[in-house]
Amino acid sequence: MSWAVAEGVFNGNGQGLLEPGRAIARSELCAVLMNWEARE
Repeated sequence: MSWAVAEGVFNGNGQGLLEPGRAIARSELCAVLMNWEARE
C-alpha cells in the first residue's frame, strides 16, 4: 500500500485516508487503473 500511495496509484478517500477493508466502487477501480497507466 505504501508503494502504491508513493507512486500515486492509490490516493485514498476524499480525506486522504486509505480504507483497505472497504469494498471498491467501479469508478474507484477505473481511477486506480488510470493512475497505474499514467505512471508508466
